[in-house]
Amino acid sequence: MSYGLTSDGFVRKRLQDILDSLRTELEATFGPINMAEDGVFGKLLGVTAERLSTVWELSEAVYFGVYPASAEGTQLDNVAQLVGLARIAAGNSTSIIAATGTQGTVVPISTEFSVDDTAEVFESDAAVTIDIANAINAVIDVDGVDDSQDYTVTINGVDHEITSDGSATALEIADALVTEINTNSVVMDATDNADGSFFIRSTDLESGYSVTVAATGAGSLDITERASPIATTAQNTGSILGLAGTITVIDTPVAGLASVTNYEDAIVGRDVETDVELRLRIQSARQGYATDEAIRSRLLDEVPGVSSVTIISNRTDSVVSGQPAHSYHAIVQGGTDQAVADKLWEVQPAGIASFGSEAEVVVDSQGNNQDINFSRPVNEYAWVKVVYTLHSESEFPTDGADAIKDAIVALGADFAPGQDLLVQQLEAACWTVPGLQSVVVTIDVTPNPGDTPGYGAGDIAVDADTLLLFDTARIPVSEAP
Repeated sequence: MSYGLTSDGFVRKRLQDILDSLRTELEATFGPINMAEDGVFGKLLGVTAERLSTVWELSEAVYFGVYPASAEGTQLDNVAQLVGLARIAAGNSTSIIAATGTQGTVVPISTEFSVDDTAEVFESDAAVTIDIANAINAVIDVDGVDDSQDYTVTINGVDHEITSDGSATALEIADALVTEINTNSVVMDATDNADGSFFIRSTDLESGYSVTVAATGAGSLDITERASPIATTAQNTGSILGLAGTITVIDTPVAGLASVTNYEDAIVGRDVETDVELRLRIQSARQGYATDEAIRSRLLDEVPGVSSVTIISNRTDSVVSGQPAHSYHAIVQGGTDQAVADKLWEVQPAGIASFGSEAEVVVDSQGNNQDINFSRPVNEYAWVKVVYTLHSESEFPTDGADAIKDAIVALGADFAPGQDLLVQQLEAACWTVPGLQSVVVTIDVTPNPGDTPGYGAGDIAVDADTLLLFDTARIPVSEAP
């Protein structure tokens, strides 16, 4: 039998083959000798054969390491470079936290906060000053109760004003201001505390706004608490969870910083790209430079921050779903607008128009301006209602309801734009929690997080340019009565 490189590929000599070959050669050289395992020649034979077997294994690994289907680890990274790809690195979870404290308090960069139940640490990305000119949340008290008096809250330079009646109370004034703000402001929501105070919070739970009030004289109000948004990044890479209301521990004390919390679940990071995932991208990239799969792969691999890409080509002579004939539509999550446009100009099919809601200008090698269009995923909000019964002979965790919510949020963190909301998939996530006997899941999708859901039992199809966002606040879980 032939070993090594043959017309059939690489054939490795196995340990037993090496032993047989060495025995034959020793007998041919020395004649009949004692090659028992406990003899001198036997021991030398065993040691030598083992070392040679290692060399053969190494040779085989080198041979197969140049093929995507068999290369692993660093060898696969090297193969990927041959088609201009690199393994996608692990990513960190991120979260916007609300930092409450004294006006003017500076929270330095790299201040550490942690999740209360897992101790996972999130660090501030930049120094932030707690300031009513950059508030994500503010608590306002009715300080002076005056009849027939104007009360004004100014938000981003816009006055929200009410006039008290002839028998004013703090409760009435607070309620009227809440109604005025919710009716006429699009950047924040107001909530009545039912005690003569109310709080106002950014609608998107991320952006800061400016807020001022008349603090003295008739119609006076008092800002008793203010919180500013701080962008944070998890210290560890991977799918680090920071569910809403759980990043509450201040690990780095800061004078004037009273408390922190996150109003929304953290955006979950990712683990390093697996060999299986990288092989699939290598296969896609090898199909060409202007194909749908190649464009997708180049964006994912070569534009920093890009986490998902969907390419839709309309090769027909007609408009399809609003997309012009003979055009391509790139739906890209992450990366800067200009970086995405530059890469699309580099890899797009010649003579084929780009389509999308985002428009950027790229200067080509001849100094000409080229218009590039693409789209960002449109965020919509998933609602998942779970009603369960318990199995009498199994133990349901004391935090079982929260565990069900966590399982669904973890599932949703891996959703890509255009991924449908499937009841059975959500039920499977629920069943990862022990102690259940039955689970009934109903779902809905709304364009805004504050909309009222209309739960149904059927699957929901999602448009290719839509990304579903999951949050524990939109996952009611209860035991069946």
